[in-house]
Formats: sequence, C-alpha cells, structure tokens
Amino acid sequence: MARWQQLKDLESVNGLYGSHFSVEVRESLADWLEQQPWDGCRNDASASQQLVHTLILKLEEAIAQLDANNASLGLKLQEATLHFTQQPPQQVVGLVADLFAQEQVLGEQQDQDALVSEMLALDDPLGFIGDDDAQRLGMDILSALGQELGPATETLNTKQEAFVVKYQQLCQFETMITQLTTMQVGTAILSHALSTPCHVLSTTLIILAYCDIV
Repeated sequence: MARWQQLKDLESVNGLYGSHFSVEVRESLADWLEQQPWDGCRNDASASQQLVHTLILKLEEAIAQLDANNASLGLKLQEATLHFTQQPPQQVVGLVADLFAQEQVLGEQQDQDALVSEMLALDDPLGFIGDDDAQRLGMDILSALGQELGPATETLNTKQEAFVVKYQQLCQFETMITQLTTMQVGTAILSHALSTPCHVLSTTLIILAYCDIV
C-alpha cells in the first residue's frame, strides 16, 4: 500500500474518485489493486473479464469481513460491486488503469514539489555540497529545467518586445490625436470669434478677463 499511503491525503487524488468507485473502496483494496496489470489487460477481453471477476470477489470478501460498525463502508463496497458487475469488463479495467495513470502523474508532481521545497529550505541553493553524486544529480535537474524553460522564456521575451513597440506606437498615435484635437478646438474658437458681433465679443473678453483675475 506504499503508493496509496503516499497519495491518499492529496486533495487532487481524492477528486479522481466518485460514488461508484470511492476513495474508501480504493483504500480497502489498495494492496491488491496496485498489484494487478490493469493497463496491460485493457485491450484483452478475456484477461479483462477474469480480472474484473476477481475484483468483484475481492469486494465481496471485503464486505463479508466488515462488522456492524462499518455500515457506511459496507454500502460503498456494495455500490462498487454492483457498478462493476453491470459494466463491460474492459471498460472497468480501462477506468482503473486511467485512474492509476493519473495517480502516478500526481505522485510525480508531489515528489518534484517536495524536492524543490527541500532545496529551497537549505542554505546552499543546490543543497548538495559535500556529496559529489548528489551534486551532479542536482545540476542535471537544474539543466533539465533550464532546457524546458528556455524556449518559453525566449517566446515571452519576443512577445514582450513586440508589446513595447506597439505600446510606443499607440502613445505616438494618442499624442497626434491630442494635437489634432487641440488644433481643431483652436480653429473653432477663432472661427466663432470672427463670426461674433463686436459688442458680444467684447463682453466675452471682459468676462474671461474677470475669470482670470478671480
């Protein structure tokens, strides 16, 4: 049950399982489930039928071993038994194989996160001083990460440069719009002034002068 003990507390793993094949059922048969060749049998009808038949027997054995205090688990085991009995064997085998494949991915992610956290927790950025083999391993990990991130970083830099150019062009365009707008307003004011009678224009100038003083 080594893998399940490592993964069962992960929320992402619990989210993989539903009502027909619950986390409790997964844990009850963890040892046996992890020992079976699910992925290797998914395309073999005869092997799938035999494997699912054995799975149902294991579920029935687990139900028989429960006492009255485990009624909730008993119901979940019974539901899984009924569901697997009604489904085509290859579909059941494929379901379990896919779930285990997702578990493996989540387990690898957990291992990577733990390694990074351990490295960051040490004073030495690599965390491998004094151990030549471990140091080479750490450098290999960092090199691999660099190769994976290299193309993404280059693409990001290219997009950033293109954004800066477009932003500068936009600023220049906005400046031109502002200048044109100012010119249009000035032209409109001058045109209005020329078409306004002298006594009205004089009154307007007096009011404007008064406003400036105030």
